[in-house]
Amino acid sequence: MSFFKVSKVISIIIIFSLVFMPSTLFFDTNNNTSQQNNITKVVDSPNIKITNSIGIHQLHISDGPKDRILWFNDFQSRDLILSSFDSARILYVFSSVPAFSIKSIDSYEISRTNLKYVIDSQPFYHENAVILRDKVSQGITLGETSSIIGVQQIRDQYGLTGAGIEIAIIDSGVDSDSPSFDTRVITEVVTALEDKGAEDEDGHGTHVSSISSGNGLYQLDGEIVQTDSMGMAPESTIRSIRVLDENGYGENIWVIEGIDRAINSPANIISLSLSTAIYEGSEDPHNDIIDAALNNGKIVISAAGNTGPIGSGIGIPSAIGGVISVGASYHGNGVDETWTYTGIGPKTNGYPGPDIVAPGAQIISVELETSKPTILSGTSMATPHVSGGVALLLEQYPEANVLQIRESLLSSATLLYSSDNPIAIEAQGRGLVNFVKAYDILGKLIQESDKNQISMNPRIIQDNNYIYRNQLSGITKNLPIFTVTSNNMTIYPMVDADVTHGVEFTIPTSVALTTLNHGLNTFTIGIHVTSTHVEENYGKIYFTDEFGVTLPNANISYTSVTRYKKADILFDISKDNESQADVSYFGNHGPYGQFSVLSRTLENDGHLISINENEITSALLSDFNVLIIANPDSSYSASELDAINNFSQNQGGAILLIVNGGFLELEGNPVYSSFNKETINGILEGTGIQITTASESIWACDHDAVSYADKPYDCASIASMDQNQDIFHPDTQFLNFGPELSVDEDDNTQVVARVNNLPVLASHETPTNGRVLVFSSSLLFDNIGQLLGYNIENENWFDREIENQELAMRSIEWLVEPHSTGVTHLINGADYGHNLNMILYEDYQITFVPLDNQKVQFDMGDSIEVDIVFEDSYYDVKIDYSIITVNKNDDGGYTFNYQFEKAGTYDFYLRISKDGLITSDGHLKIHITLNYFDDQSTVKKITGFILIALFISWILWLRNEGGKLKRENEIKIN
Repeated sequence: MSFFKVSKVISIIIIFSLVFMPSTLFFDTNNNTSQQNNITKVVDSPNIKITNSIGIHQLHISDGPKDRILWFNDFQSRDLILSSFDSARILYVFSSVPAFSIKSIDSYEISRTNLKYVIDSQPFYHENAVILRDKVSQGITLGETSSIIGVQQIRDQYGLTGAGIEIAIIDSGVDSDSPSFDTRVITEVVTALEDKGAEDEDGHGTHVSSISSGNGLYQLDGEIVQTDSMGMAPESTIRSIRVLDENGYGENIWVIEGIDRAINSPANIISLSLSTAIYEGSEDPHNDIIDAALNNGKIVISAAGNTGPIGSGIGIPSAIGGVISVGASYHGNGVDETWTYTGIGPKTNGYPGPDIVAPGAQIISVELETSKPTILSGTSMATPHVSGGVALLLEQYPEANVLQIRESLLSSATLLYSSDNPIAIEAQGRGLVNFVKAYDILGKLIQESDKNQISMNPRIIQDNNYIYRNQLSGITKNLPIFTVTSNNMTIYPMVDADVTHGVEFTIPTSVALTTLNHGLNTFTIGIHVTSTHVEENYGKIYFTDEFGVTLPNANISYTSVTRYKKADILFDISKDNESQADVSYFGNHGPYGQFSVLSRTLENDGHLISINENEITSALLSDFNVLIIANPDSSYSASELDAINNFSQNQGGAILLIVNGGFLELEGNPVYSSFNKETINGILEGTGIQITTASESIWACDHDAVSYADKPYDCASIASMDQNQDIFHPDTQFLNFGPELSVDEDDNTQVVARVNNLPVLASHETPTNGRVLVFSSSLLFDNIGQLLGYNIENENWFDREIENQELAMRSIEWLVEPHSTGVTHLINGADYGHNLNMILYEDYQITFVPLDNQKVQFDMGDSIEVDIVFEDSYYDVKIDYSIITVNKNDDGGYTFNYQFEKAGTYDFYLRISKDGLITSDGHLKIHITLNYFDDQSTVKKITGFILIALFISWILWLRNEGGKLKRENEIKIN
């Protein structure tokens, strides 16, 4: 895995270079007349000005000349308008959708009659994150990857080659002269790139095409050599449709045209190793073009993108429902797991992650022009593995439809694990595709109609999933379950009571599944944690069909460790432009997805997170202890500001305000400057804290002159805690890129952290014990800020993720402290804090003293139960759970003696509760080590030398004594 450490900075730079222009906005151009003109919505790009000043039947585009697509509600309307334009200005007339592209529109009046939307150009890029050329020894061959996913096995067993199957590869073109493709290449190029030709000038399309369809010929040592590293379907036909230029850049107009060309071709499969982060909701034209492809029987397979593991980063078109979305896996050094940067879900239909994953890291394939082996990594490389594998399935079963192919792929997949723990569902979907199983499943679907196969996601609900989390004692969560089917059928959920502990499931009696909506069905299960102790809980749900037959590949397993519920936290996203209505799924573009690491950290610590997308009222806030507001784009109303102010000033509530400032904005735009300063200052009214214009001395560089890719490394500053604050440890530091705060310090308001002596973190306390904490930078909490491998002033900031998470938890602890219970831990009568290092085999007296919010000791009865979690971190990482009963001592505390008999980490939990106060878990962590444990390696070496010396001495003794005995015997004989 050293590859990832070496490539992390490189990959992040490229990720941030693959950023896109601001998202377009949706609105009705005239609410009073849109219905009579049969217009629902019109897309207005940032550069398009739509006005009604020239009449209700006209659309006026007044910006500079640009190529655009005009999309209509029907073909008749399209053709009517098409005839009014000079044919020389028409770029391309779509066959599968009622649209045409036109060049250089500038101040033209276009009839609005039945016009659906105008599509301005937006960037697309191929999905590469790591490029390692000519280092073949580090890569993995297609011969190896084909075996990993079962392609080699079905090729050998059934003689499949992909012959007769055509794959439309929409990319940067292909080197059709390469010996890797024989004469199996058909080339096309979209209108905008006709002057460049259909041949690949970037190398990406050639590399991708060889993975799906290459014949295994490479140039090695100056000769063309046949290798065992051929593509997945080495005799399939490649229809290369060039939509990307020599830099891997394209526009949505070009990509949509490329898909349309593929729809109207004989291609069976459309393979897209490219994406954009911009999604326009229900009015996104990619919805229409993908639906057209699926309705024409095309199997669409697309790269999930390389923006993981941040938020919800699956790109378009991969995120669209009917597309088979492919994430990337890594296979090397004995490890099989998801690739670090593979896109994280969900998709537009709520499906929690990519559909499946396939090998995508360090893949060896053909290089442009030289035909030498070369290495590329990304979901781009994973996608053609699936496209080629599907070509083999279609060769054997040409009658298979889109739903059957998708169902067989998903049902075949095997979950990947990391350190014996399943990887989050959002990162791997159903798991690693397995074409041996897919082949069998597809055969049963087609040949045996009584064999029902469905895929269920999530297959595992566990603590390390991003969305599917349920571990709080006494809490019920309702979770969506997604099922893909190619048959209309009814299934019956069942709870396996024999393998269920500490949890109760609420399940529907039956679920009717249909093939509508691309075969995706959703139902809900309720999960209630009944365990009242910190322990592992587990359960299993299985499914039968109407004949009582248990369905394969449809089990749902549950596993979690109980947490004691602490604070109720409301994460408000109602004022984030990208979290509204039909684009709310795309969490990477909204604050909750952008701060999913923060939410997971808090949930793991026992806090209950809820999301708000509606109007804020005092009644709503009364149910919560903490309100988190991150980077609001639009304004809160006066009544909402009153409710927020009342929450902190009168109700004693806590507010965590996170202001993005700087360079990592993912709202279709690579800068974090998008926040509503006025509404933030309205929230802070009366606190003595305000957002100001950033002082030049707060920046680490000339941030206007630095490229987006370099800003994370060159422009972030180190914030240091003010030595006078009493919230965080004075030595704590964090990475900062944000505006300066204006702070009027008094007894209730203080500066908590500074950059160059300028405030960047401040706190405020209200007379009712309400608290406000304001961070002017989100890097401490942001997913990307934790991902980036910073190297500032010789500090490895990537290794500070744990410190960042602890800082986040401490922030919430301080915010709710006036309303929370607490505990003092005494070890042998002394307070040693929370994290202790002790010695094995020694007896320790441990005391818990429960405290109320005034730090006053209170009584919890004659005895309490303490949960102990032991982790054998030195050997096999075994975790044991136990419970002990502890009696109250004469001082009112709860004391017990404990001897640590094994080295490792011991976590002690005690549920400390009092009416009207937030519960705490009394957590005490103790690390137990052997005496001189850190010197064990030296001891081993010394011991080894001693043993060797003893062994040599023994040999010498035997030799000497043996010789002596021999001589004595000879003397005796003589």
